[in-house]
Amino acid sequence: MSKKVLIAGGSGLVGKRLCHLLLKSYDVSVLTRGKTRIENKVNMIHWNIQEKKNDIAPGDSFDVVINLTGAGIADKRWTSKRKNELINSRVKSTEYLGEILANMSEKPEVYIGASAIGYYGERGESLLTETDEAGSEFLCECCILWEKAHESIRPLVGRFVVLRIGIVLSTLGGAMKEIVKPVKMGVAGYFGMGKAYYSWIHMDDLCGMFLHTMENTKIDGYLNAVSKTPVTIKELVNEIKKVYRPWALMVPVPSLMLKLGLGEMSKMLLNSTRVISSKWKENGFIYKHNHLATAIKDLKSRQI
Repeated sequence: MSKKVLIAGGSGLVGKRLCHLLLKSYDVSVLTRGKTRIENKVNMIHWNIQEKKNDIAPGDSFDVVINLTGAGIADKRWTSKRKNELINSRVKSTEYLGEILANMSEKPEVYIGASAIGYYGERGESLLTETDEAGSEFLCECCILWEKAHESIRPLVGRFVVLRIGIVLSTLGGAMKEIVKPVKMGVAGYFGMGKAYYSWIHMDDLCGMFLHTMENTKIDGYLNAVSKTPVTIKELVNEIKKVYRPWALMVPVPSLMLKLGLGEMSKMLLNSTRVISSKWKENGFIYKHNHLATAIKDLKSRQI
């Protein structure tokens, strides 16, 4: 009998791809604000975080619970209201998920929560691992509160894992899709001096990390979900340019212009966060797309 996986936040960029891969071996359910239904072989289960209602059957339980909830960091300008939305969409949903798990007939074998490398903040060229402390900016605060909410679930599950996710590369959304747009028009824009480090991860390697975490009972605690090779934003844009439009012109986007246009949100583009992790190798995970150039070529060819 297939193990049962429950995903909160399964309709986002990562969640959709993860569901597609999980369906090959698992019984997948996704918590949704929409109606309870079967959609593309996925059990869509209604939940309402504000009203604290859900359609999970009484006495039901799941072997694996994955929590990807959270409003898009880059979707809107960071007003005070928006910053509260970004925090509450992560914290409140996680707290309610904890209430749901507390009422289940059996503890899940493993809980995997999402966080982000924004936890570390602006750190220049410093090479960061999971032992480094959090920064003090808004993204750091958001991640700290998010992880605190995850921690409330630790007593309710057999094994507890949180992945601090890097810049997810995909043709379907996120940073890469936005960089590709002007590149196709012949302009490869990079931010500031181009020296800020971006710790990236291929979409399928990230999903592979979730799968590996589910299956490897030795993995526990906090792990950075990034490739082995962080690069500068200028290097990232240049590699995308080589694949999509080799003749495109590399052009710097001045920091001042970003700050005037985006306000505090510009830190998301200008911060240098050079993150690695030795824990994946220690736990037997094998990257399939660890080199940036081949990763971008693979994403373009498969459109994922």
